[in-house]
Amino acid sequence: MKETFTQKEIRKFLFDNSDKKYQNFSTTLTPNAQNILGVKVPIVKQFAKTLAKQGIFYKTDKIKKPYFEEILLEGFLIAFGKTNEKTFVEEIKNFIPKINNWAHCDLFCSALKRIKKEEKNFFNFLQPYLISKKEFYVRFGLVILLGYYVKEEYLTFIFDTLDNFKHKGYYAKMAAAWLLSVCFVKFPQKTFIYAKTSKLDKWAFKKGIEKTRQSFRVSKDFKEKLKTLL
Repeated sequence: MKETFTQKEIRKFLFDNSDKKYQNFSTTLTPNAQNILGVKVPIVKQFAKTLAKQGIFYKTDKIKKPYFEEILLEGFLIAFGKTNEKTFVEEIKNFIPKINNWAHCDLFCSALKRIKKEEKNFFNFLQPYLISKKEFYVRFGLVILLGYYVKEEYLTFIFDTLDNFKHKGYYAKMAAAWLLSVCFVKFPQKTFIYAKTSKLDKWAFKKGIEKTRQSFRVSKDFKEKLKTLL
């Protein structure tokens, strides 16, 4: 791939598409994020897809204070770029340290659809992040799990991961709760059996039950049944 867009040109596009009201909204919604311009996510995503088709990439490594949207654009370009598997994984590895808020983490993870085709190989890459001491490394690992690995063959591993979850960070614990709720939605009975002896952090466990009971994909009867776990 070759870079044919300068930082100035990228920033011009982002500034031209920024919105003050959306900037205020995003700043409130994402307290950890910095330098938010206020460009709506679909616009950044479509721009990334357009650039990716041209084989263009964009790195923020040498930018002193990159904008929120620049980092997001970089993540989307990794997700949409046509690289080989080795380069794809290496770019993800280099990008993860730049994540310091839930939005960058979750939006990046949701764009990594390619993982579905490289599921088993990527699973091995994921392991160190699930036990990291860094909050957003852990969240990255858990969000990838809930997005691509809540399947029959991975359930035992997921339950073990939740039992061994120790991180005290809010965003890590919320991801653990989210993962538990996705398991309840997709495998209600097996997850219920697990939950009866779960060693998951109590706060995350209760949040997971709460999120499940808020889901439209869970029956009223099962929501009532979940109360017995609290």
